[in-house]
Amino acid sequence: MRSRTFANETNGHQNSKNIYIILFTLLFGDVASISLKFTSNSMDNEWELYKKSYNKVYKDDNEELLRRVIWEDNVRFIEHHNMAADRGEHSYWLGINHFADMSEKEVTRKMKGYKMSHHVIKDASLYLPPNNVQVPDEVDWRQKGYVTPVKDQVGILFFYITLV
Repeated sequence: MRSRTFANETNGHQNSKNIYIILFTLLFGDVASISLKFTSNSMDNEWELYKKSYNKVYKDDNEELLRRVIWEDNVRFIEHHNMAADRGEHSYWLGINHFADMSEKEVTRKMKGYKMSHHVIKDASLYLPPNNVQVPDEVDWRQKGYVTPVKDQVGILFFYITLV
């Protein structure tokens, strides 16, 4: 009976050692491969080409890692979208541009809305329309000769393409 109890205690001790070893291995593996978890080594060349093509320089390694993760997510999104477009599920294809390392929220914040100038002209005067001028409700600019007929731009485009 004593040997059986000792064997159980030994197995229990061995099991707890194994659990600690497994936990340590998992923890160490996670820490050691944290950048591998967020980025793909197979995309290293494309990432370097993207940075070079769009003159991307980041303030430190942390920002570059963040931009790389966002860029890879966007590349995967573009690839999935374009495969669906090839199957006829979309009527357009997507491509990489200088916004590919930005999140959707960042692009929206950067591109939408009016950016008011912070420079105030101190001596500027306010435009006040004169009171005694009668302005018509509408003007037909064709009758005044300011609108020209449509030109054959397709021929010009074809000529340009053949030259290029």
